[in-house]
Amino acid sequence: MVNTTAKICLVIFSALLLAAAACGTGPRNAERMVAVQYPEPRYPSYLKPPSTIDEVLPHVRPLARNTFGFQGNGLGIAQSGETVAFILAPTAEDMIVQAVKKAMEERGVTVNLVPEYEVAGVSKADAAAFEKARRTFTSEQGYMEATWWVESKQIMEPLVHVDKLTVKDPEGTDVWADITEDMAQRWARGVYQRGHLYMFPNQASLRFGYSVVNYPAFQDEWLARGPMALLNGTIAGTTNHTGDYAPDPWRTVKDVIDRVLAGKYEHFFPTTEH
Repeated sequence: MVNTTAKICLVIFSALLLAAAACGTGPRNAERMVAVQYPEPRYPSYLKPPSTIDEVLPHVRPLARNTFGFQGNGLGIAQSGETVAFILAPTAEDMIVQAVKKAMEERGVTVNLVPEYEVAGVSKADAAAFEKARRTFTSEQGYMEATWWVESKQIMEPLVHVDKLTVKDPEGTDVWADITEDMAQRWARGVYQRGHLYMFPNQASLRFGYSVVNYPAFQDEWLARGPMALLNGTIAGTTNHTGDYAPDPWRTVKDVIDRVLAGKYEHFFPTTEH
C-alpha cells in the first residue's frame, strides 16, 4: 500500500514539474522558433573611393604635419621655405601623391616629384613590370613561395660553418667580423623569417628563432645576444631605418662607436652652439 501511494505521488509530482516547465518556457521556445531576420549585406555608404584631390586632402593633411613617422621622422619636420623631394614608386597613385604635395605646399614647403624609375634610367613600364615580378603571391601561385624557400635554404645552410663575415659595396663600405662556432650556431638557428633572413648574426639573436618547419611558430630555445660579432672596417652608408645622413665614408666602426659613447657624433647627438 505504501509503495503504491509513493508511486502515485511520484507520478503526480513529475506531472506538475512538466506542467510548470511547459508554462515557463513555452513562449520563449516559440520565440526562438522564429527565424532572425538580418539586413542584407551592403557596402558602407561612408566608404567611397575618392575622386578628387580635395576629397583626399582632409585625410593627408595630418600626414603632412606629423613630425614622427613609422621608422623615423615624419613629413612635418620640413619647414616653410624648404624644398623636399618625393621619390615615387612606379605604382604610386597620382591623385594621392598630388594631394600630399598640396598639403605640404599649404604649409609653405616646396615639393619636387621624382619618379624612381627616372633616377634609375628605365621606363615606367619596365619599372612596373619589375615590381610585379617581385610581388608577394598567394598559394594560387605557390611556385613563387617554393622559389623563395629554395633560395632561403641555400643561403641558410652554410651559416653554421661560417668563421668570418665580410660586407663590401661600391660606395666604399668594407667591414669584417670574426664569427666563433657559438656565434655561427646561434646565427643559423635565428636567421630564418619567411621572406626576410637576418643576415647579420647579432640581429638573429635576443629572441626565439622562427621554426623553419612549423612557421610562424617559434623554436623552444632562447638565442642569447652575446657574445656578439664585432665589426671592424669602414661603413660608407648614408641611409638606415632612422634617417638619412651626410656621406661620412672615412669613419671606422670603432671610431663611430667611440664618438657616440662620448656624445660627440653629430649624426646621433646634434650639437648646438649657444
